[in-house]
Amino acid sequence: FFLSFFLSFFLVRAPVCQGVVSRAQPTILDKVFVIKVVGTNKENEAVLSLMSKMRHLSLKGKCSVRSVFANASRGSVYLESPNEIDARTLVQGIKLLKGYTMKMVPVGDLTSVLAVKSARERAGAVSPGKWVRLKRLPAYKGDVARVVAVTQGGTSAVVQIEPRLDYAAIEEEYNLAPDERAEARKGLKAKAKLRPPPPQKPFDYTWFSGSSASSEVQRSKFPHGASMADWPDANETFYLFEGGYYLNGFLYKEVAIESTLDTGNVVPTIEQVHRFLKPAKGQAAFGGEYDEDEPSQLVEDERALTVEVEKATKAIALDASLKGVGFQRGDQVRVSRGDNAGLVGAVKTVDAIQRIVRVEILNLVGQQVLAGKELEYSALDLVKHILVGAHVKVVEGLFAGETGAVVKVDPDTNQAFVFTDLAPREIEVRLSDLQESAEIAQGLNELGGYVLYDLLNVDATVAGIVVAVGREELTVLDTFGATRNLKPQQVRGSLNRQSGSARAFDAESNSLRETSIVTILSGHLKATAENTVKRIYKASLFLYSKDRPENAGIVVARARDVRQVGRSMATDAPLSDSMQMLSGGKGG
Repeated sequence: FFLSFFLSFFLVRAPVCQGVVSRAQPTILDKVFVIKVVGTNKENEAVLSLMSKMRHLSLKGKCSVRSVFANASRGSVYLESPNEIDARTLVQGIKLLKGYTMKMVPVGDLTSVLAVKSARERAGAVSPGKWVRLKRLPAYKGDVARVVAVTQGGTSAVVQIEPRLDYAAIEEEYNLAPDERAEARKGLKAKAKLRPPPPQKPFDYTWFSGSSASSEVQRSKFPHGASMADWPDANETFYLFEGGYYLNGFLYKEVAIESTLDTGNVVPTIEQVHRFLKPAKGQAAFGGEYDEDEPSQLVEDERALTVEVEKATKAIALDASLKGVGFQRGDQVRVSRGDNAGLVGAVKTVDAIQRIVRVEILNLVGQQVLAGKELEYSALDLVKHILVGAHVKVVEGLFAGETGAVVKVDPDTNQAFVFTDLAPREIEVRLSDLQESAEIAQGLNELGGYVLYDLLNVDATVAGIVVAVGREELTVLDTFGATRNLKPQQVRGSLNRQSGSARAFDAESNSLRETSIVTILSGHLKATAENTVKRIYKASLFLYSKDRPENAGIVVARARDVRQVGRSMATDAPLSDSMQMLSGGKGG
């Protein structure tokens, strides 16, 4: 119906001009209106509703709207009409449209509104084997994936993803009766939004076969797999669970390229490269065994992908070097190539336009003859000169914001190894991304929903307080006074609410709560005058002092080893009769 209407209404009215190509540009007489759509992915449905109403009004001669269309911009549809009143009449009463949002498109934007991208332009640089990052999929936002096939004329792609299945939630849901699952699923989804996403684990069919969800896993071919000639695994039999196709432990999903994939400078780690590769013959895949009858291409694939990672890394480094000079007055630099290779000097001036750096040669061993002279070099011929032992700050790149001491410098690759202040680990950073600094990093504000001084459930009998937030891990001081580095996925949840309502009793049976001021009576911290109770876990207190630099000012003490020296910052709640009796007071 709609196809016949489109042909009769639009194509018949279009004038036929042979041998003439119109190059007219939009003018102020060309009026196009844009309207917002209710919901997501409803643009085509809204266009069809408008066309149906437009045909009805046209038969009565009451519609001057010329065309209705949707372009690549999501959430909007467009109407072309010389009469705004007719356009508003057409929109009125259609529930998919927000009529109050209708406005005229500026003449200068009409060309871009009507621009049509070719399939090649829509796909961009996406091709099989390309590394991408996911932008929209729930639970997978920000994850690295690999393109295995490009489909739908270049608008979609099949990507290989490391699954994030919450097996505990799956077990809980499918243990219920079928009529109770729909309501339970809503509650589980609401809880999942409050927690960090599940860790990346391979799809485990063995686990499913022994669980209550075993009947939900089926064997199926990937949709339209027969037409994907550039994907060797397209004809394999996949495990199908809740709309996801799984093979060799990985999730395979067809997604829209423009809205779902980020293709800009995505560089996987070597570990990810190895995980995404098919295993050698007879070896276990990512969560399963690969077909032993298929010839293995492990060595060739590994070499090719490693070369791809190296090329991408070099491309990112080159792009970063072209964006700016990267040097500032006072930086120590070393000449990396040319006749004066090896000379060390200090930056005096920088010409960012010509990319010329004037350097004053330092008085060091082997270059005394040139000491004090100022020479000009291209910024591409210089690298930062940082000695082992220097305290530095990472100003660019993956570890931006980290501080630490340089423990090794590789002059061949211009890389430095830095032992960080925030967490005891060693990171590898380009010299161009470092700057000497006395600053000590304070960590990030939040990781996985947890912030500094949150009380966490470490295991069944141990709690800990966050004393540093890193890029990948939380540094936690536990009830035994030891520090641990934990990923958000290893934490069992927050105990902040329990700590807020908890009470403890000091050496004199005074009631303690969060924000109480205490002094420590024993141990090596006995001389510390003022400590604020930050968190309470059973008989353990996490105390804060602004004069204590280590562990963000936090120490752990037993409640019976402290004494209250002042009222808390908030009014203490009165003790119940039973609490007064326990503390030595007289009962009601």
